[in-house]
Order: sequence, then structure tokens, then C-alpha cells
Amino acid sequence: PLCYYLLARMERTHLLAFSLFALCFLLLGNLVLFYRGGGRGVPVVQVTLDVSRPGFDHLDDQQMLTDMLMWPALVHSAHVNDIEVPIEQRDADFQYLQDCWNDKDWFRMYADPQCMLLWMRTLEHATVSSIDNILPVVTKQERDSGASSKPQQNGGVRCMFQGAPENLEIKGYWKPCRAADLSTNNEDFTSEIISFHIDHILGFYRTPAVVPRVFARRQFDLLADDAQTRTVDQDPEAREKIQTVEHHCGRIEGQFTDGAMVGWSPKEIQLISKHVDRQQKAEMFVKFNSMTEDEMNDLKDSKFNINEDSDIEDIHWALENVYVNLFAILTNNFGRFGHNLFIQVGEDGNFGPFVFIDNDRSKWKYDLRTKGKVPENPADHPLASFCKFPKQLARRLLLLESLKRDNLSLGNLVRLALNTYQDIPSGPLFTSEQAKFLDL
Repeated sequence: PLCYYLLARMERTHLLAFSLFALCFLLLGNLVLFYRGGGRGVPVVQVTLDVSRPGFDHLDDQQMLTDMLMWPALVHSAHVNDIEVPIEQRDADFQYLQDCWNDKDWFRMYADPQCMLLWMRTLEHATVSSIDNILPVVTKQERDSGASSKPQQNGGVRCMFQGAPENLEIKGYWKPCRAADLSTNNEDFTSEIISFHIDHILGFYRTPAVVPRVFARRQFDLLADDAQTRTVDQDPEAREKIQTVEHHCGRIEGQFTDGAMVGWSPKEIQLISKHVDRQQKAEMFVKFNSMTEDEMNDLKDSKFNINEDSDIEDIHWALENVYVNLFAILTNNFGRFGHNLFIQVGEDGNFGPFVFIDNDRSKWKYDLRTKGKVPENPADHPLASFCKFPKQLARRLLLLESLKRDNLSLGNLVRLALNTYQDIPSGPLFTSEQAKFLDL
């Protein structure tokens, strides 16, 4: 009853409520999750799971399962903008967000649920005070006619926020347009959002916060006017650029434009590219999906010949490459290896983990095996040959695989989380068909 009461009353999610609810789960042999929308249009879902079955580690696996099952509730809490929050609570939230933002730990901002909740809430609800780095929408026909742009350009703006986020220099990059808006461009803002949820449900913790955000035309036009007329960082083409976004990707006769607000990384990042430093990329990264059998065997006997007693640098190299290659499989975005491979950089110049940004070309439209992107037989993939995986990520994937018979899967968890956003003008963010391909 206590577990049910806590989740049913969870209008705004706080760390204490999360902790108490997780404790309830750890004390139960059978896990029953009631996710209630609090009367805000979110469907009621009940999942009953017997986690006492063979193969479950009673503590570690239940904690991981709880983390995954609680993700939709956290997303819902971040989405609810409760204006009745007391001033004292807002001050406490700001202090917590400040601690997260300034923490030197690579993963604090990504992995701490309260940090993530506050980050998501900021990106979705904080008032946008100004914009810059404005990219117009440019179609293939316009490029063929001489318009200057990158090969696929769906538009975008960097957003600065008022109040507390401004003091912390928290920014977001807003990306509009869906694939259906521009048939010759393969970028889709919903892919940014879906990829973020996959990252966090599975515990990668390498994708900055991403939320949907809708701009009204009046608001957008005022921001464009400011960008075009201000004396500092002026963009003389701001109005024209924003009009291309509204024209190609506006909703409801152009009165609203929806998109993905992507959190600006809290730490410096660096592009790893052969066009920047070929030797550096060769030293730091290996691409699994185009590897020959000889290359696979060489790596298996060298860099992937590690165990728990190996040097921490060697373990880090191997597992980071597993992370980035596995994420490419889950998001069907192997093109990122050419121009969207980024790594975090510390204040001392040392490299940290890979960070997964620019996920708008991810897609869930077909079975990867039918396109030759992964082998027909999973045992033929380099991941199976190396057989070295980050423990928590591997356990989460195995847990979800074992629970498919209970109708619990990664695709279903992503759908449940994204059902929070019922008011997106362009329609559902993630469909049952996409979930099916994600779960293959």
C-alpha cells in the first residue's frame, strides 16, 4: 500500500519519494508497478513481475529494474510544470542543479535522477530569453538551386534561458522538423528524443537531456527580431531564417512549431574525426560493423584481451568502444562514426567518456539484419567474439530480454515514457511499429 500511495501521489517527483519507492521494491519478492498519471491524461499501466524467478540477483537486478521502471514517472514529473511550488523548494532545486552542473564527475549530470529531472524541466519550461546560431531550413531543391548549406539542413537555434539557468550558463539547442516535413532530408527531431530515452533506460548516461518543446509563432518572431536588431552577436538574417523553419515545419497553419530541445553539454566536448586528427581517431576508436575477421581476431588478442586485473586505461578503452558501437546498433545510426563522434574533455585536458549527441538521423524502420548492418547470426558479430561488456548495461539488457514474456521491453518502456507528451502538434513521438523494430 505504501508503494502504491507514493506513486499515486507523485505529482512532482522528489528524490525522497524516488528513494522510498525504490526501497519498497527492494523489499518485495513480487514487483507490482502502478503508474498513474495523476489525472493529467497519462494512461494507467499495471505491470506485475515475478523477480524471484531463477536468474535474478535479488538486490542488484531489482534495483536496476526499479530504475528502468521509474523512468516514465521521472519523465512525467519533469513535464508537469507546477507553478505552486514553494519558493523554498525552488531555491533548493536551484542549489541542487548548481551542484550537479559544477560537479567534476563525468556522469553526475547524466546519471543522478534529480539532476536529470531538473535539467529536463529547465529545457522544457524555462523562459527562452534569446537565440543565436540560427540555421535555416534548406531543402534539396534549394541546395540544387545554389543555396548554401550542409548536405541536410533541418534548421535549429541555440537558446539561452532567463533566471537561474542563465546564472549557470545552461543552454539548449532546439531542432525542428520531422522526416515527413522534408522528404529529401533524413534528420528528424523525434529521433533525438527517442535516442535520449534509450540511453537513460539502459544506463548508458552519455546523452544530454532532450525534451520536446513547442514555440508559438509570436514568441519565435520576437526572438528573431531581437537577434536581428541587437548590437551584440547580431544576425542580420535572423527573421528570414526563422521564417524558413515556420514555413517548412510549422503546425496548425504555421501558428506553432515543435522540435527537440537538446541540452548543451555541461563539460567541454571534442570531435573525434579523421578530418581533424586521423591518428587520434585511430587510437581512440574502432568501428565494429565494418571489421574484417582478421581485424576482429587481432583486436580480440590485443586490446580486448582484458580482465578485471588489467590497467584501468585498457579497460576504459575497450568498454567505451563497446558503449559507442552498441548505441549505434540500438539507434541504427552508424553514420555518426564519420562526423558525430564526440568525447568529453576535463578541465585538465584529460579525455573522459564518449558523449552521444546529434542523434537526429537515428531510425527504427526495419530489421537491421535485412540491410546487412548486423550479421544474421548474432554470434558472428565482433561484440560476441570480444565478449566484454559494461556490467550494468549488460544486466539491464538481459533483464529486459528475460521479461519480454511479461510484455515488458525496451520499446514498451520508451513508448510509456513518451506517452507523457500528448500535446505535441505534429503527433506521437514514438509508435508501436518503431518499438517493434527497436525490440528485435
